[in-house]
Amino acid sequence: MYHKGLPEIPEYYKDEKKEIMDSNFVFKTFVSEFCEIGEGYRISKKELVEKYYIEKNIKIDEKTLRDEMKGLGYEYKRKLRGGNDKSQGVFIGLRIKEDSCYLNESDLDSD
Repeated sequence: MYHKGLPEIPEYYKDEKKEIMDSNFVFKTFVSEFCEIGEGYRISKKELVEKYYIEKNIKIDEKTLRDEMKGLGYEYKRKLRGGNDKSQGVFIGLRIKEDSCYLNESDLDSD
């Protein structure tokens, strides 16, 4: 018995909880390995998705990444870009580590 007078926790619930915990652990590990946390830091959701793919070789959609990061307690804000109605989401207090081997297209020579 789970607790005196209460029924046992169903196996499917235990499995689902383990899967959620494992998923959060993966993102927590990713953040600690490749990101810096600090006041004034910001990173776009798109950049974080790209970094995740480069480092983990796993494609993840932006919504899933956003939900996972919010689940870890990171603040997420949407900012409007330019004159159109599209928005770009950013995480507050987070950036890619400077010693990371990640390059933006703007970092490459255009010979």
